[in-house]
Amino acid sequence: MVRSEVLAFSDPLAYQTAIRAGVADVLVTSRGLFHAELTKVGRGRVWMQQGFDNLGRIIRGDVDTASRASVLFLAGADDPPMQHSGTDLSHGKLVV
Repeated sequence: MVRSEVLAFSDPLAYQTAIRAGVADVLVTSRGLFHAELTKVGRGRVWMQQGFDNLGRIIRGDVDTASRASVLFLAGADDPPMQHSGTDLSHGKLVV
């Protein structure tokens, strides 16, 4: 059975708490009203999640690699590049 949910947040702390399969610390680095959305899809042991937020931020995360494998990529061709463990990640690249 496939389960899915879409959540909306106005508080970075609530957003970081909702990210599953690890620990995430969200530090907003620009001014404005924070808005984030988190889409979660799961089927058995396979989970996917996609986050969107509107302000500049730094996310420091730690994934439980003992019980989960993770794959990270930018979903859209127009998404701005990001860094993962000091390495630039741009559209078309995967981090496993």
